[in-house]
Amino acid sequence: MSFNDPVAAFSNFRRMLKPHGRIAFSCWQALQENELDRFPLVAAGFRTAADESPFSFSDPKHVHTVLTTAGFETVAVKPHRELVTSGDVEAMTRVLLKVGPLGKIVRENPTIQLTVEPKLRKALADLGDQARAQLTASIWIVTARVLLSTNNGRVSRPIVEARAGRKSPLVALDTSDRKTSVDQSVTTTS
Repeated sequence: MSFNDPVAAFSNFRRMLKPHGRIAFSCWQALQENELDRFPLVAAGFRTAADESPFSFSDPKHVHTVLTTAGFETVAVKPHRELVTSGDVEAMTRVLLKVGPLGKIVRENPTIQLTVEPKLRKALADLGDQARAQLTASIWIVTARVLLSTNNGRVSRPIVEARAGRKSPLVALDTSDRKTSVDQSVTTTS
């Protein structure tokens, strides 16, 4: 995920949300934690990605700071790891030469494909399963919420009443016109 000014970008996202709205997205963990991106680079003989911008949100503290500065609250950044495959060694080789950090290098320097392709294919085959080449992708799953909303210069907070273990209403009081809205879709547990 790459923005020239991430706080400004997420401030714009926040402004697009309704009061009490939520945002959720995933972003890459560090390149070193991402076998899916690191393995092809190393197999091809590269030490690092030519473009680090896809990993610009790899530090969860940075993500939290950006979102809170942009006006979000209840920011959660949770790790997620998943084995990813495109099929057998041949299919995985074709895909990794087109996407990710190695794919970017190959797209920008097509003449190196003849050199890096056999290296990548051998490294994937050396993983042991010719029929299903798998690499681990490591991402952050990020969620945040707009708890504060501005209404004509006045700030209001939602009032939440919940009964554990069953559907409970989420009651939001808008102090600008004293209307109360109820969302019956929130389920709580204790």
